[in-house]
Amino acid sequence: MTELEAQSEADADAEVQRRFAGPEIRELCLHAPHIPEVHALPSSDAFFAEHVLQNVPLVIRGGAKDWRALEWSATSLQPFHNKIVQVAPLEVCGPHAYRDKWLEAAELWEHAGKEPEASAVDEQRLLVVSANRVRMRLRKFLNLLKATSKVAATFYADGAGNLEHSFAYLRDGFFSPPGFASALELKRADLWMGGRSVSRMHFDNLDNVFAQFVGHKTFVLARPADGAALQGGKRLRKARQCYAHPGQFSREGGGVMHETVLNYLGVARPPSLPATLVTLGPGDVLYLPFGWWHEVHGHPDAAAGELCASISHFYQPYYCRLAGRSCTTLGPLIVHPRYCRDDDDDDEATAEDEGHAEAEWLSRGAEETGGAKAARAPAAGDTRAPPPTTTGSPQARAAFVLSLVVAVGAAAAVLATRHARHARSS
Repeated sequence: MTELEAQSEADADAEVQRRFAGPEIRELCLHAPHIPEVHALPSSDAFFAEHVLQNVPLVIRGGAKDWRALEWSATSLQPFHNKIVQVAPLEVCGPHAYRDKWLEAAELWEHAGKEPEASAVDEQRLLVVSANRVRMRLRKFLNLLKATSKVAATFYADGAGNLEHSFAYLRDGFFSPPGFASALELKRADLWMGGRSVSRMHFDNLDNVFAQFVGHKTFVLARPADGAALQGGKRLRKARQCYAHPGQFSREGGGVMHETVLNYLGVARPPSLPATLVTLGPGDVLYLPFGWWHEVHGHPDAAAGELCASISHFYQPYYCRLAGRSCTTLGPLIVHPRYCRDDDDDDEATAEDEGHAEAEWLSRGAEETGGAKAARAPAAGDTRAPPPTTTGSPQARAAFVLSLVVAVGAAAAVLATRHARHARSS
């Protein structure tokens, strides 16, 4: 990424902060997706039919208004001040201020030899993670969020299963899985806690029911196909900076990583991307289906000690994509195999069978999963992204055809397994 591109992203971040005025939904350009908004919790049937099946986000104003987590502040969390937490450092100045990830020229980083997977991975750019996570007491973490802090860094509890290993004491009694999502299979809950922050545009590999508790969060949302069209056609290799207290970030001590990803935007978000801005306030909920691209901006609450806090309940996605570690294009959305079973299959399948089946699909890549049947093409006006066409390079066309072949084969295998089980039972 050039200095001009980096400055363009910084200017875009500043514009989101400048125009922040509380909860809203605003379409940023022509053909931006329409994001439905309601003021009451939907029934589980309506939610599944109108949003999960259609792969359409939903904003529920006040959907979490009764959760005790809305009471969180630097003061109310004092009983936990001596707990040790693991948080990610973020820069607070320069073109990457408050960002968790950004793009940099690969030549700026020392790594052995040329890119080993040049046919699939971008040789020119790396996806840089702000820094390795650090451990500190909750008291120190909260103090460093305040404007009076003299440390040239802020810190962010950035999910990654942190309610299990770092913030377990905030699980019980403060929130609960939303009842309207009962048709989906809950995987985990993650905490997002910090001050000001910006998450680079990406898509999740899970369905996300996101609840805002303290402060506000602004999402810039784009359809799966619109983001995929800008993804860049190559995977991004990750690199990570090293952080040393107080407020020192450096490439030295960090390094280029083995992991490559396809679910982060490989270019600066262009103003022409059809996107809709959604700002959530305390108690608001956003359902974000698999594949929807989103950039997230945190707006802390000064009265709560410059705190911004949210929870994601992550579910096994209803839709997913076929892909492998060498794939460079995003295939069509297809129904996840976990949702393709007959009801009586749950009684017959053993936990070991489930584990092997899941491992087989998930082993195709850290950020893309497999599926068992192709999703229908959306009707006119539907905000769900259509499957990508087979135009483009021969490699892209081959990958697309291969994904369909594998999907058909997987569907046949599922049907054969069901037939064998029913034959045994009869």
